[in-house]
Amino acid sequence: MARSLDLDSLNATVFGVALLLLLGAATYVQATTTIPVDIKPQVPDFLKPIVERGIGLLYAVGWIAVIGFGIYGAIEWARGDPEKGKRVLGGVVAAAIILAILPMFIGWLVGG
Repeated sequence: MARSLDLDSLNATVFGVALLLLLGAATYVQATTTIPVDIKPQVPDFLKPIVERGIGLLYAVGWIAVIGFGIYGAIEWARGDPEKGKRVLGGVVAAAIILAILPMFIGWLVGG
């Protein structure tokens, strides 16, 4: 028995082939053309002092916390709990190293 031609499946096949050809052409055009894009995010001028002051305050609070926890770790060690004192002082040293490197890292990150 001969199979009859189903127009729905033929239309779907033609549509699929046309879609693949269109996607292939779009991919080729995209691969062969380049558009120069130069995006540099910048803080608006009215926000710049606010952002700088906020970061400066956070940095100062970080150093105050390092000093405070250094004193706390020394007190705990002197009170007779050297394990807790060592853990706290180890964290203080790590935080101090991070805070000391942070301005250089931020400068490198923003290119300043």
